[in-house]
Amino acid sequence: MGAGCGQPETLASLGLLPEAEGKVGTLDDFYHKGSKLAAWFGCSTSKATDKSTGAVYAIQTVSKHTIKNINSFKREVTIMKQLHHPHIIKLHETFEDPHNIHMVFEYCEGSDLFDRISKAGCLTEVQAAVTMQQLLRAVQFLHEQHVCHRDLKPEHLLLVSQEPVETNLLKVIHFAHAVKFEDGQTFQTTDGTPYYVAPETLQGRYTHAVDLWSCGVILYIMLCGYPPFTGTTDVDVLANVRKGDVQFQLDDWKQVSKSATDLVQQLLQVNAAERCIAKEALKHPWIMHSAPGAEAVLLQHNVVENLRRFGERSQLKKAALKVVADRLQDGQITALQQMFLELDTNGDGLLSATEITMGFERAGFTHLPYEIHQIIDGIDSDSNGVID
Repeated sequence: MGAGCGQPETLASLGLLPEAEGKVGTLDDFYHKGSKLAAWFGCSTSKATDKSTGAVYAIQTVSKHTIKNINSFKREVTIMKQLHHPHIIKLHETFEDPHNIHMVFEYCEGSDLFDRISKAGCLTEVQAAVTMQQLLRAVQFLHEQHVCHRDLKPEHLLLVSQEPVETNLLKVIHFAHAVKFEDGQTFQTTDGTPYYVAPETLQGRYTHAVDLWSCGVILYIMLCGYPPFTGTTDVDVLANVRKGDVQFQLDDWKQVSKSATDLVQQLLQVNAAERCIAKEALKHPWIMHSAPGAEAVLLQHNVVENLRRFGERSQLKKAALKVVADRLQDGQITALQQMFLELDTNGDGLLSATEITMGFERAGFTHLPYEIHQIIDGIDSDSNGVID
């Protein structure tokens, strides 16, 4: 969302605002705005409290006069509202007044990844692996939802808390350049940031594989503290990106494992067809051995009965519970998130019947109830065959 002098237009007719969400009223009717937060990608952002629940959110305020392209803005909001994943920032709702659009996001009290790297110089391999695993899970989910982010970089990766990186939760933010795609579709428009943009983007013909190149650049920076392609000007940086010649300076990389270096090389393949995809990267030995595994799934023994009860509820009660769950803060559902991520063995942000069954077995449930598949069908609220 860049600055500009676009003519203010109403967004209500585009189905983005309270009229389409069952709410009538202004932002101030529902939220109490508090202190200012660090600006998210150039927009004013404030900490806010839901007046009815006391839950804390981050509200980003966008002046209508700065929206250059109303259709691009609509695309950004529409895409974000469709994304439900533990490692993607959640947009709860939007409000409009005569001058501004207010976007209500989940609140993250941690800094962005760029800030953490800047303060630390670089990350340990465990920290880098944990971070990369979460980022790759988000990218895999995006690509399976046919969404290409097109501007992944450390500044667009928020940490939920002030905890150490290795115990933190990562959230991908900033979908201003995101776009939907079909299988095999290519793009021509140049998007991204010089240090992180893929070579094929500069050639004017690229696919969603550019997100994996950006992941490679981010991993490179986490391990040594600086980007693989540098220059005194953006023109110099982009010229080096086009060459795609990745150097690993011995003094800076001698302490980095060969396995970590190998993953960087697989992600920074100039030929996009040879670049590993997110699913492959998640199975790389360095990720598997350095990031937390799912050897012991944290399933409580009453989980089957809880799932059965949910499955037996009416559609109305399920919908109501889904709305309540949707508004819970990360701190309130940490254990559930961890359980979900451990069950989600392929990292796509969705749970299949096979993954749930295997999770029960790994957790020691040797005698699964015969109706386990019926239970899973019962909690699949939108009948798409998986649970998000």
